[in-house]
Amino acid sequence: MAVLGSSGRLELKRETPDPCHITADQIDFTNNVVTGVCPGFWSGDKIQINCFPNGTPPPNPDGYASYFGSKWYLGPNRTQITAENDVFYKTSSEEYPSGQFGDNADFYVKEGGDIPPCTPGDWWIHIDVLGNISFYTTRCGALAGCTSDRVDIENIGEDFVIVPYDQPWRVIAQLREWVLELDAPSVDTTAVSEKWGEAVKSLVSGGGSTEFFIDRQCFDDETDNGLVLMKLLLMTEKGCKASAQFWMLDRGDTCGVTECGNRSRINGTLYYEADILITQNAINLRPEELVAGTAQFVTTGEIKLLETPPT
Repeated sequence: MAVLGSSGRLELKRETPDPCHITADQIDFTNNVVTGVCPGFWSGDKIQINCFPNGTPPPNPDGYASYFGSKWYLGPNRTQITAENDVFYKTSSEEYPSGQFGDNADFYVKEGGDIPPCTPGDWWIHIDVLGNISFYTTRCGALAGCTSDRVDIENIGEDFVIVPYDQPWRVIAQLREWVLELDAPSVDTTAVSEKWGEAVKSLVSGGGSTEFFIDRQCFDDETDNGLVLMKLLLMTEKGCKASAQFWMLDRGDTCGVTECGNRSRINGTLYYEADILITQNAINLRPEELVAGTAQFVTTGEIKLLETPPT
């Protein structure tokens, strides 16, 4: 049996990539990028970092800075220096530690001084053609990847870990139609065996295709464009699988039954849910037509028909 969705609604939830460990020697502070590759991450992904070196100058692993303009925090013994022409030594009205003024102030910082720690935070990332990662404060900024909008990275001399947020369900925008085939034997699994091996063919429970327009637009965090279907084809290991919801009905936000003439209509949603693997993409670049793409997919595991009340 084939289920056809014309201008239907397709939602995807990608497989979450593994955390990515970044060493200090991978950080390019001049260009504000992290060199190297983190498999499974895409531009526009929201991530969390356990100790990100941005904003004010970072803590010096070996102590404090003594000069204005250093990349490290100034020590409490040099808090009076706020410009290059400031007096290097404490004046008679400046103290360090408490009660020791001017020439009596300590020249060196006392042990146990409080160095401000770096703190966890979340950002969006952009990955360029070389696999370098830069960080942004908005998802649209990360998708655009402009160098002027990058978050500044300071030198903390320490490693940190990029951890993905749990991938949200996202509506695929600019969708023309989708077809879901629920009869596995009728699905051509040649592309599956060529890419993932014969053993995967036994897991196929159905398949289908979807047509979408190709246009680099930025949507909110719950909406994506058809490029995600093209990217999934290129994934061969972690991150190649996605969960999909093929929506057929979405009746309002009110739970219950709506009277329509002499009929009673149950409110809520009706959709199929399954895990999918993209097996083939085709692109239409005909002149005077919108750029469009087609994605062929197979479903693996159970296909569920779900009915839910409005949230």
